[in-house]
Amino acid sequence: MIVIVGCGAAGLSAFRTLRELKVDEEVKIISAEKPYSKPLLPYYLSGEIRREDLFLNDVEVLVERVISVKPRENLILTKKGEVEYDKLLIAIGARSVRPRIEGLESEGVFSFNTLSDADGIIGYLKNNNVKRVVVVGGGFVGISAAIALRKRGFEVTVVEIRDRILPEAFDKDFAEIAKGILEENGVEVLLGKKVSRIVGKRVEGVEVDGEFMRCEMVIISVGVQPNLEIVKDSGIKTNVGIIVNEKMQTNFKNVYAAGDCAETPDLITGETTINALWINASIQGRIAAYNIAGIERLYNGSFRMNVIDIFGIPFVSIGYTTDEFEDFENKRIYYRDGRVVGFQAFGFEEISGTLNIVLGRKEIPKLFHFKSIFRL
Repeated sequence: MIVIVGCGAAGLSAFRTLRELKVDEEVKIISAEKPYSKPLLPYYLSGEIRREDLFLNDVEVLVERVISVKPRENLILTKKGEVEYDKLLIAIGARSVRPRIEGLESEGVFSFNTLSDADGIIGYLKNNNVKRVVVVGGGFVGISAAIALRKRGFEVTVVEIRDRILPEAFDKDFAEIAKGILEENGVEVLLGKKVSRIVGKRVEGVEVDGEFMRCEMVIISVGVQPNLEIVKDSGIKTNVGIIVNEKMQTNFKNVYAAGDCAETPDLITGETTINALWINASIQGRIAAYNIAGIERLYNGSFRMNVIDIFGIPFVSIGYTTDEFEDFENKRIYYRDGRVVGFQAFGFEEISGTLNIVLGRKEIPKLFHFKSIFRL
């Protein structure tokens, strides 16, 4: 039997691929929750879609919490008992980082990484007199949460310790444009500031560089870290994440890992890392499924790709930013050592223009190996 632990992007991609390949073995997914579309969470938080619209009903999942993996015995231990496997895919994703902030356990403090998080936020908003929300962290998740809550009519302030929002994806001038759009739509953005304390057993406010700011809810969004608890002391090798080879195999030949819990090479730098994105997880799950089915496919590496809609204006970033670039109006293509290492753009026409330039030069397929990634 083939067992997949986790029903996020990697687990679902692997399951569907194995179904396409019509493998002879039984395939079972075990997860602590029913499968849903994580990219749709901001739209659920904003009230633009219903909760039931999140769920994926084409996949049957055994809803159980996995406690540990015993690869030497080919066993998975769940709260309800043991499950044997012949081949295993670990796709358990990542959880939100909990920074060292005094008052982090106050009532009204949330992360925004899972459906449970979104449910908690919405429930708290309904049952408490919330007027202002402070979002700690100006990355993609934090900005998405801020936009969603502003659409619901709440006062929202984003506090980012760095000199720009979306710092992993955009140069300072692009980030400044995004900040301007947020502010035009009523989202306050504070840069180079740090939340040092959350005030009150139930959130009454925060201290930002020693100054009190009133709020009734805090959302923490300062990154994610792999879920590695179930492989602790299992013998499966880990570093930041679970270490895998080009086939997505761990150091146990019949155990694979994919998604935000797996450590893979960065396609540009070659260094092992975790680029925790839905598309990377989906590709890794597909690669793992082929190899589980006995059809060799090699994973070339992960890459950064982020798209965010900021009040109707799309921003896209693929790969890396750098001080060395060619400038095409609002479209930026980044070069290093004579090859494209990424690009960024905003607005429908600008994004289309950038893609036309890059694809016309046949740079992106060469860089990102789209052919080998998508045409398996």
